[in-house]
Amino acid sequence: MIPVTIISGFLGSGKTTLLNQILRQKHEERVAVLVNDFGAIDIDGELVVGVSGEKLALSGGCICCTIRGDLQETVLDLIQGEDAPHRLVIEASGVSDPTAVAMTFFTGPLKAKCRVETLVTVVDSEHFFETDPKIIHLLDRQLVVADLVLLNKVDVCPAKKIQNVENVIRTEYPDARVVHTRFAEVPRQLIFEPVMKAPIQDRALSPLDSHVHGTGDPHHHHDDHTLVFDTWSTEIEAAVDRDQLLRVLTTLPTQIYRAKGFIFCQDMVDREIVVHLAGRRVQQFMGKPWADRKPSTRLVFIARQGFDGFGELDEQLKACARDAPKPSRVPSGWAAWKKTFEDRVRQNEDA
Repeated sequence: MIPVTIISGFLGSGKTTLLNQILRQKHEERVAVLVNDFGAIDIDGELVVGVSGEKLALSGGCICCTIRGDLQETVLDLIQGEDAPHRLVIEASGVSDPTAVAMTFFTGPLKAKCRVETLVTVVDSEHFFETDPKIIHLLDRQLVVADLVLLNKVDVCPAKKIQNVENVIRTEYPDARVVHTRFAEVPRQLIFEPVMKAPIQDRALSPLDSHVHGTGDPHHHHDDHTLVFDTWSTEIEAAVDRDQLLRVLTTLPTQIYRAKGFIFCQDMVDREIVVHLAGRRVQQFMGKPWADRKPSTRLVFIARQGFDGFGELDEQLKACARDAPKPSRVPSGWAAWKKTFEDRVRQNEDA
């Protein structure tokens, strides 16, 4: 399924700047950015390598496409064509409810083809308290569903005002993951999923950029500390209780922004379960059979720099497997079902 990132935010918040950041990055996968109007995006002419109708092919591996009419039709046309993208980024109108955009992918033909991975809301910290009361409900809708809130323009906003804005957001939306940004600069793995590398214990996450550290790395000085994050990974060899582990993941501290990994769970021991966490939202789906690979739960996390709760989190995660009964490769209830089936076959033969 194709992962989808939805970006919302009022005009002037920095949403277009964020889109430009994405368009200018080099990607290992084909990324399609869907916008309402090319004219609103200041695309560097040197990036454009081809134009076809409402699509721009860019040198960084991106496609920029305008949304004309029905979003569902636009997406279907894009993903069913040649060189279909590996990932979609959609700009929601500044005065729209991002939930309505997301619902496009929860029903109809896109339900089986795409999955909404992250909802990002960009907030103008400088003008937050000047929001028109007539549209405050839209701001509420953009914040209440956000997996990640980018508190932008912190370089031009007084520190006290930034703190007041964040206090309001955290009070009204206590589960919000808030990241301070300037010029909407943010590592791509906060917008997209973390990239898992094997072996995970050596380097679970590919470097985001010079502003991301593993928890054991020395932290050198940066002029802009709003862009510094920590990464941490863990591996659990014993099978875990899936429900217990998911409870841990859905109650993570708000300083943890992202997580991804593979679960070796007691209720499905022959196959990995892939799990994604963006903000407070956890998604899980069936992965590949373990086959000849050694099963284990492997997870990688991205958090605010200086987060000191990884030790406690490690204990919580490992407790999901501690003292658990050794899983059987035979599904639960199989023996009883098999006996019932054999009894019915025998009865039919006797009849």
